[in-house]
This record gives sequence, structure tokens and C-alpha cells, in this order.
Amino acid sequence: MQNGRTLVPLRAIFEAKGATVSWDQKTQTVTAVNGTVTMIIKVGDKKITKNGTQISLDVPPQIVNGRTLVQLVQLLKASAQTLNGRAVHKQLSSHSRM
Repeated sequence: MQNGRTLVPLRAIFEAKGATVSWDQKTQTVTAVNGTVTMIIKVGDKKITKNGTQISLDVPPQIVNGRTLVQLVQLLKASAQTLNGRAVHKQLSSHSRM
């Protein structure tokens, strides 16, 4: 939680939806690809890029304990997909134990 916003591990959300996730350490950028949708998320930047279109965030993505966290509501809006709650909960639960 930061500034009243819920932050979640990015990889867990994307992998729960079957996306391929890559990390560029040099630029601190996450790229997630799921079918024809590509999302680019840079740590510290208050924008997500989805297929070339920028989407604003209230709270920038950040690294906490080696994980990239992003604002949940904005991520869901950016992905414009309904997530399978059980799959996401399972992924989040397993990642929170690590």
C-alpha cells in the first residue's frame, strides 16, 4: 500500500493471465506480452505503455524486496481484462511466501 493505493507483484498478475514477462535490469523495465497485447512498465515512471498508448498511474511502479510492484487498479484498467480471481490469488499467495 502506498498513498492509499494497493500495489501488487507485476509478474504474478501477468503470469496468472498467461503472459510472457521479461525484465531489463539496465533500464529497469518490465515487458509483458500476451497475444497481441504488449505492455511496457518502467520502474519509477508514472506511465504504462500498452501497444504504444500511454496510460497514467497515480503511483509509479517500484521495486520492493526484489519484486516489481505496480498499482493494482491501474494495471487492471490497462490490461482491460477480467482476471481469474483464484488464479491471481494463488499466484499472489505463493509469491508473498518467498
